[in-house]
Amino acid sequence: MLVDDRYKLTPDMMAQMKLDLAEVFARYLPSVDPADIDVTLLRGEENDHDHLKADIPLRRTMNDR
Repeated sequence: MLVDDRYKLTPDMMAQMKLDLAEVFARYLPSVDPADIDVTLLRGEENDHDHLKADIPLRRTMNDR
């Protein structure tokens, strides 16, 4: 069974989650592009916990260089 199936997350719901995450992070950080966000659900191997992983690239501003 896929972890996504266990939590009843459709591809549309995963896409909406990415947009929601981008909206929240954009409040605090320089521009975050929803297209660059990678959200995955991982099945825990050593314990009974699954993991939601969000990889959110942050663009550096001119002041950070």
